[in-house]
Amino acid sequence: MLEQIGNFFISFEALRKLYAYLFHPKYLIGVNIVAFNESKKVLLARHSWDEKYRWRVPGGLVGKKEELRLALIREVKEELDLDISKNHLSFIAAKKTKGFPRVDIYFLYNSYITGNLRPGIEIKKLKFFKTLSLPKSLFPGQTEVIKEAVRLLSAKN
Repeated sequence: MLEQIGNFFISFEALRKLYAYLFHPKYLIGVNIVAFNESKKVLLARHSWDEKYRWRVPGGLVGKKEELRLALIREVKEELDLDISKNHLSFIAAKKTKGFPRVDIYFLYNSYITGNLRPGIEIKKLKFFKTLSLPKSLFPGQTEVIKEAVRLLSAKN
C-alpha cells in the first residue's frame, strides 16, 4: 500500500524504515569472546589502538549483515590466529558501552585454549590472568562478564 506525501508516493514499509532510521539511536555492535586455558585463567588482550584501557577480552565489531557468531569467529581468527567453531560458543551477556553508541555481545568459549596464540596486527600483547587478580585497567563492565563466564563454566563441569 502506498501513502501519498505531497507529490510523492511511498510504501508504508519504506516510511517505517525511514522513521526508524531518523528517530532511533544508531549503535555499533561488538562481539567478544571470554576464553580460558586449562588452568582456568582468562585470556585478555592489549590492543595497539587503546591506550586508556590496557586490557580487554578479545573481540571486535560486527560487519553489516554479519551473523554475530560468525563475526566473532572472524575476529578471533584476526586477533588470535585461532580457529574456533560456533558450536563452542554460549551467550553470556549484552552490555551497552557507557558514553559510546555501542552494544557489546559476550560469548563464552566452551573449550579450553591450548597451544600458542599469535597476536594479530591490532594486538600488542595476549596474556592469561587468574580471575581473582584481573588487571585494574580492564575495560569497564568486563569484570562482571568474566565472573559470569566463570559461573557458567563451573556449572558445565
